Amino acid sequence: MLLQASILMSILVQPAPSIGNSAEPTEPTGQVVRLIEVGDHEVLPGVIRPKHEVTLSSSFDTLLGELRVEEGQHVSEGQILAVLDDRVVRAALKVAETQAERAAQIDLAEAVYEQAKDTLARIQAAYEQNAAAEAELVAAELDCEIAAADLRSAKESKREALASLELAQSRLEEHMVRAPFDGVVVRTHAEPGEMVAPGSPLIEIISDDGLCVDLYLPVSVADSVCVGDYYALKVQDPKPVVVAARVRYVEPRVDAVSRTIRVVFDVGPAEESSRVYAGVLSYPAARVPELDRQQLRAMATWAQFSDDGGGRASNQMLQGPTAFSWSAALGIEDVR
Repeated sequence: MLLQASILMSILVQPAPSIGNSAEPTEPTGQVVRLIEVGDHEVLPGVIRPKHEVTLSSSFDTLLGELRVEEGQHVSEGQILAVLDDRVVRAALKVAETQAERAAQIDLAEAVYEQAKDTLARIQAAYEQNAAAEAELVAAELDCEIAAADLRSAKESKREALASLELAQSRLEEHMVRAPFDGVVVRTHAEPGEMVAPGSPLIEIISDDGLCVDLYLPVSVADSVCVGDYYALKVQDPKPVVVAARVRYVEPRVDAVSRTIRVVFDVGPAEESSRVYAGVLSYPAARVPELDRQQLRAMATWAQFSDDGGGRASNQMLQGPTAFSWSAALGIEDVR
């Protein structure tokens, strides 16, 4: 039976049976995976990529002091991955900390000011009783103003010392290479003691929250896809496989030259049985495997199934925390 409609299959979420379990699955309900009908349009394949990837580098000429990670290591956002040579800035930080902690200058200025106020009060009282000359009063008032100015200067010096401390801490932070997101270190480009230049790569990180692919679809085709829906995509390497990919984003503009729209699909984590790697090509699936109540392992909200190249599913059953049931009751033999 040939299905010309865009609906590829229905997915039923149910507990995964053990290998060899002959229990009949229930009829499919739930998420629908559709074909992308491209018609006579030629769609160029997209390159599967991590959702996030970054190459970290130094911002100045220096030595690489420490490398705290290895290739393949999982890292967390904010984790220190490498430390640039920070001996000079650490010394400057100690000086700034010492200056910021010094309180003697303020204590001295406060004592002088209190003494000047007390002297002024006594001379003013004596002057009111004609026991002190006007010149003595003027001198006491001047001494009090000078003491107040010295106290303000001491407090300003304290604020400057705290600002210098913050600046020294920021300069030290510049020597820390941190992970911008949770992910995996895929490559390191330098060793401790090696001279690194501004912009030279140090560490490459990719996120471990799944894969995605950008497809540039003709306007009429892109207009028919909906954000949040699942569509069948074909991946060739390392072996032919069809994956159910969820539309995350449809760019709200048309490329004036190619008359295409960029559509971003989330592919999800790859199965151990048929890995999907970043860097391989993907394109809309033109047909799907024959589905004979086959149980296929799934993770989270995505599913995949093997394709032997002839439009038929491999005859295997995979276990997993969530299983999707593909029903032969739909009569799917080959969808073109």
